[in-house]
Amino acid sequence: MLKNDYVTKLINLEGIKFKDIDIQEDTIRVFVTAKNDVHLCQKCCRPTSRLVDVTPKVYRDLDLAGRASFIEIDLRRFECNNCFCTFTESLSFAAPHRHYTGRFERQVYECCRETTATYTGSKFGISDKTAAEIYQNIAKQKRKEAQILPPTQVIGIDEIAMHKGHKDFVVVITDLTNKKVIDVLKDRKKAALKAYMAGWSEEFRKGIKFVAIDLWGPYRSVVESMLPKAKAVADRFHVMQNLNKALDKCRKQAKRESADQEIWKNAKYAVLRNREDLTEEQEKILNKVLMESVKLKRCYELKESFRGIFNDSNERKTGTAKLHAWILDIVRQDVIGYYAFVKTLLNWEENILNYFDEWVSSGFVEGVNNKIKLIKRKAFGFVNFENFRTKIIDCFS
Repeated sequence: MLKNDYVTKLINLEGIKFKDIDIQEDTIRVFVTAKNDVHLCQKCCRPTSRLVDVTPKVYRDLDLAGRASFIEIDLRRFECNNCFCTFTESLSFAAPHRHYTGRFERQVYECCRETTATYTGSKFGISDKTAAEIYQNIAKQKRKEAQILPPTQVIGIDEIAMHKGHKDFVVVITDLTNKKVIDVLKDRKKAALKAYMAGWSEEFRKGIKFVAIDLWGPYRSVVESMLPKAKAVADRFHVMQNLNKALDKCRKQAKRESADQEIWKNAKYAVLRNREDLTEEQEKILNKVLMESVKLKRCYELKESFRGIFNDSNERKTGTAKLHAWILDIVRQDVIGYYAFVKTLLNWEENILNYFDEWVSSGFVEGVNNKIKLIKRKAFGFVNFENFRTKIIDCFS
């Protein structure tokens, strides 16, 4: 008896006691029985102990000593003395109609969260379909339990392609205050985003002070109409992305005009990368191409000085003065390659300068995007949008 009590504690499943065990080369089967002989009717909530049927049921459990482990219990069916309703007893360690213990499913979920369903299925000896189903069930339940959004002052709106090389963009909405993904929207159209935000509580919307966005007009319009107390901040990383595109066009032009084509090999990232991040080899390439083209050197120096506006300005007034001086410098030097970028700056000036109010940027959003790309690579792409959405939200919950 003492031995059975000890094994019962070792198994650590609430509401059951140990009966017997069968140990084979690759498997362990633990036979248990329920402690409680009285159950509440699921219809009228009256207690009953009238037993009408017993059916053995097996649940996959956590591995023991490197062997697949199974819990076998005589699952009982009762009849209510009051309303004569019949029902199957509920178990604390497994959900109804499941074939796995809760702790086994939790371990499968944790593995799927970091790897793929294929790898998880192989590791636990189940099909990849079953592994994916277990993961989705737990992830969706977690999301359902966390439906109330915590207060936040800063959110980010960005987009990413669901499939590499395709234009099926999804919108990722992030909570930059609490470092979480709020949601992923299948439709990036203005009307869809407005409809989604309309579902937020008035209190939540009023609490948002800043929204980091890329340089896409509909995002700015939605923020202005749906979040009147928030400032739309043109994200500095996206602004620099636009400048780098202009710089790259200057690089291509300089390359076409150059007599020595050999020095331009691997020059693209040497020119576009931040100077302090260059490798020794990239530094040599950069110096060669800048010596080769006076125009490119001027464009490169202007790019670096533009970065300094964000890095060195600690208030809006200073940032405004430096931005205006930079634009004036472009005009004075007649840097034609940057004229289109200057037009973008003027169109988005207020939103760019909003950065200096609270130094809001979507650095976390870019981290989310990198994580999403990793998720897509591991999964070899997603066919089902809802599964894709669940995976992203769960990874940042």
